[in-house]
Amino acid sequence: MLFQFKMREAVDCEITPTEIGKRCPSWFYMTDSDYFIDLKDVKLFENSKESLEKYPLMSRFFNYQYARFLVDLFHELPRIACSIPIDIFAHIDTLDKSELLLDRIFNEEKFTATQKAIENNIYENLINVGYFIQLPSNISCRFFHVNNEIILRYDVSGHDEDGTPWWTATKGEYRLSYQDFIAEIDDLLNRFFARMDRQVEDVIKFFTLEEGRKFKYCC
Repeated sequence: MLFQFKMREAVDCEITPTEIGKRCPSWFYMTDSDYFIDLKDVKLFENSKESLEKYPLMSRFFNYQYARFLVDLFHELPRIACSIPIDIFAHIDTLDKSELLLDRIFNEEKFTATQKAIENNIYENLINVGYFIQLPSNISCRFFHVNNEIILRYDVSGHDEDGTPWWTATKGEYRLSYQDFIAEIDDLLNRFFARMDRQVEDVIKFFTLEEGRKFKYCC
C-alpha cells in the first residue's frame, strides 16, 4: 500500500472545548494519525533515528490529522489526472533538471512561454506540507503524470540547525503506472472511511454530548 496511516484511538485524540467549556469531538481531530508514504525501499515522513533520539517525538512516523493530508492530495488529483506533454517533461526529466528550474523559479527569473509551462507543471503539482510547522520549508512531494506513468519526486532532506536529519529519506523519485496509482487512491479511501466508521462509533461510545448538540465537523 502506497499511503499508510495508523489512526489513534478516539479516546487519545484531541477534544476541542467549545466556547462554553463543553467537550465537542471534531471530525478533523478524530483523524489524528501516524502516517507515511511507502515507496518500498524508502518511507517518506519516517523520522530518522537521530531525530527520535534527540526530540520527544510521538511516533516513528509523522503525526498529524490525516484529513489535512487527504485534502491536499485530492486538491491536486485533477491536475495529476492530466498527463504532462512529453516535450514539456523533457525539460525536467531528471532530478537535476527539476532542481535547476526550481532554483530559477524561486529566484524570480523571467521566463519564456515554454519555461512558464514547465513551471506550472512543477510548482503547482506540489502536495502542500505547510502544516509541518516544526520543520524546515525545503520539503517537497510532487506527483507527475507522464504518458501512463506517475512519477513521485520528493526532497525531504531537511535537518535542524545542528545538522540532525529529520527523516530517514532524503531525495529521489518513485514510479508506478497510472492505473496502479488510481487503485492506490481507491484503496486509501476504502481504508480511511472504514476506519472513520469505527472512530465515530467510538466517539459516541466514549463521549457523552449534551442533548441536542451536534458533532462539530471540520476539514
